Amino acid sequence: MEFITIDPTTIVAQLLNLLILFLIIRYFLFKPVKKILDDRKAEVESAYEQAEKARADAQRLEEEYEGKMAQAKSEAAEIMKSATKRAALRSEEILHDAQTQAGNLLEKANAQIDSEKKKAVNEAKDQIASIALLAATKVVGRDMTAADHEKLIEDFIDSDIR
Repeated sequence: MEFITIDPTTIVAQLLNLLILFLIIRYFLFKPVKKILDDRKAEVESAYEQAEKARADAQRLEEEYEGKMAQAKSEAAEIMKSATKRAALRSEEILHDAQTQAGNLLEKANAQIDSEKKKAVNEAKDQIASIALLAATKVVGRDMTAADHEKLIEDFIDSDIR
């Protein structure tokens, strides 16, 4: 069996080879890999920043939307209140106009009733006067003058009214 022998020159040569291999790997492998990792880290951080910015923008837009919705609801309520008020005023105007027209019609009807009443009274007076004249002519047995006739009618009407 052979034993392993350690030769110092071989150890130095292997250490030297290991050092050269380390430097080559470091130059060609570690630095590019580290650069790739740093670039990737920067991309991820940028993506996080963009996502945070997008979230903040979305939050701001949501707040603006909610503000506009609240304002729109307020405006809609104001419009409804205004429309209700205008409708109530219009209703009152219509009611007032109707009451005025009804009052005018009532006044006209009352005036017409008074006119018809006076007309009926005058017709009744004329008929009563004719009847009274006819009766007086038969009672007195003579023709009466116009003055006698007027006096008789007035006396008859005055006594009838009392």
